[in-house]
Amino acid sequence: MAANRLQDQVSLALIKRKSAKYPQARFIPNYKQAKRVLLAYPSEVSASDLQELERFAADLESDRIKVVHAVYFNTKDKNQLPLVSKPNRYHWGRWDFDRFQFPMSDELWHLLRGDTFDLFISADSSQYLRIAAMAATVNAACKIGRYHKPFERFYNILIQEPNSTGLSQYLRDVKTHIKNLG
Repeated sequence: MAANRLQDQVSLALIKRKSAKYPQARFIPNYKQAKRVLLAYPSEVSASDLQELERFAADLESDRIKVVHAVYFNTKDKNQLPLVSKPNRYHWGRWDFDRFQFPMSDELWHLLRGDTFDLFISADSSQYLRIAAMAATVNAACKIGRYHKPFERFYNILIQEPNSTGLSQYLRDVKTHIKNLG
């Protein structure tokens, strides 16, 4: 366990150093003018949480904001990924990241750096280092995530909540925060 913590600390330091090389979007985030949102979450979310995420995305899309889903699968085998059946939904796994959890695949890199997003929203309650690395490198004007001390440098807005609240409360808090932007 101590070796794993040491590797996590080394990974955090390398992610911070590598992500500093890439400039972020230079515009002021404004919800009324937002056009694109990248919503990242792990595949292990429950069915009810997945419905909450779908409702949240539909709510954003009703405000004419395009939502792109980045679903992280904590697996080494590409054959365990489901077929992508919906547009604007991308599946990523461990093979898309280097051994220090930094994004390395061309497809993931193109999504994170090739496109510009107005908002990056992490719906990750399990605090995956790989999703935090996505937040560190994505070209987004505003990055929102749950509060976790080691990841605070990767996000612009961190939402701290009691452990008892679920994803639906977190998404309501995110919606409140992004509506107050601009």
